[in-house]
Amino acid sequence: MNWLDATTGGPGPVVVVLPYAGAIRPPSALVRAVAGPDVTVAGVTYPGHGTASGPLIDDAEELLDGILSQLMPLAGPRLVLAGFSLGGNLAFELAQRLTAAGRPPGGLVVCVARAPHTGVGHRPVSGLAGDEFVSEAVRLGLLAPTAAELDGMSSVIDALHADLRIVERMPFHAAAPPLTGPAAVIGATGDWLVPDPSLRRWADVHAVAPLQLRIPGGHLTWVTEPGPMTTALARALRHVLPGMDGAA
Repeated sequence: MNWLDATTGGPGPVVVVLPYAGAIRPPSALVRAVAGPDVTVAGVTYPGHGTASGPLIDDAEELLDGILSQLMPLAGPRLVLAGFSLGGNLAFELAQRLTAAGRPPGGLVVCVARAPHTGVGHRPVSGLAGDEFVSEAVRLGLLAPTAAELDGMSSVIDALHADLRIVERMPFHAAAPPLTGPAAVIGATGDWLVPDPSLRRWADVHAVAPLQLRIPGGHLTWVTEPGPMTTALARALRHVLPGMDGAA
C-alpha cells in the first residue's frame, strides 16, 4: 500500500510531509506552494485517516515501520523530512533511524513540535473515552469545538485518539548521536502546548543548532490562517535545501 500522495520517481530533492494528529490529509499543499520547481513534495497519509485505507494504527513502532518502508527507496541526501506536531516527532525519529542505517536524510523541518526529550506538554488523554476524550481534546486545542459537534466526525475523533496514543508513547533514544544534517524549527508564539523553551531544546539533538523561526498564533492556527506558515516554510526549505531555485 502506498502512503504517499505524489509520485517520487524524479531525480531531484523530495520533501516528505508528515501530518499532525487527527489530520485527514497531510498539509503538503503548504509545502508545495513554496518548494522550487525541481522539488517533489509528497505527503504521508496515515492508515485509516480520511480516505486512506487500512485500520488505524495506535502503536508508534508499527507506524514508524510502515512509514520507513515508504521512505527507504528515497533515503539519502535528496530526502528532506518535514513534520507538523506529531509529524515533527515522527520525522525526527525516522531521521535517526535512517542515519543509523547509513542513509541519513538531507534535511529536517519540524513545525509546532516539542523537542523529543521535553515531554508531551499536557496530561495523558489517550486513556480517556467518549465525551470525556472529546472534551479534553477541545480544551487542549486539538479539536475545534464546532467540529466536535458535527455529524460524521466519529472517524476523525477516532483517528485523533489513535494518534494521541502514539504521541504519548513516542520513543526517544537518548544515547543516539545528534543528527548532522541541516534542520529548521518553526514554532507559534501563542502555542502553550509547544512553548519556546521546548522548541529551543531541538538544539540538543542536532550537531549544528537548527534555524529557529516563529509565526503568530496557537498550535493549529496555521491550519485556517496559513500565510505566516507558508512564509516560514519557504525560509526553512531554503535553509535545508540551499540549492533550491524558485522558492517563494
